[in-house]
Amino acid sequence: MCLFYFKLSLSECVEFLFYNPPPSKQIDLKNLLAHFSTKSPTSKKINHIFYIVAESLGTYAFDSKYDEIGLVSGMKSLIDNKKGFMVPYFFENAHGTIWSIETQISGLYYTGVRLSFQSARLKELPTAVASNMKRAGFSTHFYYGGSEGWQNLGNYARSQGFEDVSGIGVLEDFAKERKYPLPYKNVWGVWDGILLDYVAYNNQKIHSPSFHMILTTSFHGPMNLPWEYIEKMGGKKEDFEKFAKKVSSPKWEALELGTLWWIDKQITEFIHKVSEQYPDSLFVITGDHTHYAYVQGVLSYREVPMLIYSPSLKIYPLSDSGSQLDIAPTLLNLATPKGFEYFSFGRAIFSTQSSEKLENSLFNAFEICGDTQNLYMQPHRKISLKDYAIEDLQKADKYMEKMLERLRDGRALSWYLFSKGELIQKD
Repeated sequence: MCLFYFKLSLSECVEFLFYNPPPSKQIDLKNLLAHFSTKSPTSKKINHIFYIVAESLGTYAFDSKYDEIGLVSGMKSLIDNKKGFMVPYFFENAHGTIWSIETQISGLYYTGVRLSFQSARLKELPTAVASNMKRAGFSTHFYYGGSEGWQNLGNYARSQGFEDVSGIGVLEDFAKERKYPLPYKNVWGVWDGILLDYVAYNNQKIHSPSFHMILTTSFHGPMNLPWEYIEKMGGKKEDFEKFAKKVSSPKWEALELGTLWWIDKQITEFIHKVSEQYPDSLFVITGDHTHYAYVQGVLSYREVPMLIYSPSLKIYPLSDSGSQLDIAPTLLNLATPKGFEYFSFGRAIFSTQSSEKLENSLFNAFEICGDTQNLYMQPHRKISLKDYAIEDLQKADKYMEKMLERLRDGRALSWYLFSKGELIQKD
């Protein structure tokens, strides 16, 4: 059952969300979702794109209090505001792994309907990231460290445009062939290092532009990565144990800290290795969702990172805030020729064109919406992005209500797009 109801007519939803009075007879959602790449003709060509969705990686991990143990020092080293950037305020579009990955694959708002179980009847959506990448000339590859049968994920990825899907069967064969030490997996899937090694290996066999979406598994309970794997990378068990005792809130186990530290090194080693071989690459790192045990503060239970990096492409941030709906259009805006048409509910938040940041960039996420100044949550809560000050109002003002209405309308039109199609007869 859908988690929203139609407060407005469909044509009114269109007008509120797109600030565009609908045509008199028939509305074509695809036309309203159209965007065009602004890539500079002089920018470097991008031939390989890697979209890494790391299990339970929240923005909390980038807090400076973890610098003492270098918790995500590898990813932080990529952020130089020249080749690599991190969006200051960035939010998930769904809670939980499968719901998050469904929205990131489809490009739709979360509606409460389980899309992965609809794979047999789902058409390839115009907003799906792989569908857009295929039209741009990229081969499309999806990798999951666990079983592709989990939540019907493999079939769902194929239904939305991924031509090649790899799960634990292929990855275990790779681990055995390469003689990785045992154990090379836990209950959720192969260790992230093996998964990323396979992605790099697979990309070497592809002699054309390629798009790779990668969902990792290692930072998921039960945490049982062997300590010797961490120590082999230079991590010291006693350092993590000492830090875990020192930090009382949130409460960490030493192996959880060590595992995330190890994962950070695996991801950044992968990026450096692939960048050296293929400098015409573009990388983005986000989380499927945050790790709910380690969040602190009013927003961190919704905050995930968006880190973007390219060894050769000069890029410019357009906004300090956004959500996971904005990842796919950002990649398409940076990697496709100027004028290429793509379809998205989100909008690009990086560009190859040197320009000032958007004055009032709007975004919708999961249960929240915002602009460059504030976040808005139902029923009447406003949160400043500057200092996280919370203001609970008795009644939403006109601007807040307009923002919240856009969030409801995005969900409504997402539901209509996958269940009914692109065309709406005006009511």
